[in-house]
Amino acid sequence: EQQRKIEENRRKALERRAQRLGQQAKKAAISVRGKCVPHAEDRFKVEVGYHAELIAVFKSIPSKNYPATKTWNFSLDDYTQLDQVAAIPSVSLRPLEGIAALDSAPSRPCDGAALAALLKLCNGWQKPGASVQGQCILVSRTKFEVDIPYHADVIAVFKQMPTKNYMKTRKWSFSLEDYKRLVEVEPLPRAVIQAFAASFNGTVAKSSDVPEADLSSIDPTLTSSLMPFQKEGVSFAVSKQGRLLLADDMGLGKTVQAICIAAYYRNEWPLLVVTPSSVRFTWA
Repeated sequence: EQQRKIEENRRKALERRAQRLGQQAKKAAISVRGKCVPHAEDRFKVEVGYHAELIAVFKSIPSKNYPATKTWNFSLDDYTQLDQVAAIPSVSLRPLEGIAALDSAPSRPCDGAALAALLKLCNGWQKPGASVQGQCILVSRTKFEVDIPYHADVIAVFKQMPTKNYMKTRKWSFSLEDYKRLVEVEPLPRAVIQAFAASFNGTVAKSSDVPEADLSSIDPTLTSSLMPFQKEGVSFAVSKQGRLLLADDMGLGKTVQAICIAAYYRNEWPLLVVTPSSVRFTWA
């Protein structure tokens, strides 16, 4: 049995080494590197060296513009057309900040036109001369709150918002879907608008329930000692392939959850445990 495990670990190590070498070879083949950066309120530009195939892609984009600065720029509406660049093995383009996060998130990506409209709201906003001023503060991926002194007319506007919520902290909060209705209040920073664009349009997918993990391979003495919320934490860890931060409050049993998670991945040991001296015997 021990010999079989040694052979299995050796095979996995060789596979990882081959994969790493393949990635290094691919990286070495890239001869031109560039990046997409914001250019104007509804446009972006590509900072990259000359490459014939890349220029051919740029010329095929409808909103292309090549000014005297000799830097190609395009409308945000055409951002997705740069997907063609991925087919050129010797070129690597770093995505526009914010857009990349949306593409990798578990939601439907926000289209370029919608993102451009949101950014235009930010750029076109001017600080009012009124005596009462406030600001929007992002409090989660889907909600923001408004920090503003009392004003009867403002409260009347807040009460008209479909997703209004008046918390115990005496601050109004709303879903990002209502952001454009409240843009007269100081807007969120441009970078936040880009990163959470899908939430502004209500296109973020609802998180699904965490599937219950099969813990039959773990010592029953350990699994039977878990409380329901601890089992949920272990299942969540398994759903994330063991990559997570347990942030339960003190005394809720983070250690036993961590031990259970480690036991679930027993076949992938050795395991490195970094712990304060006071609890080292718990892990021994």
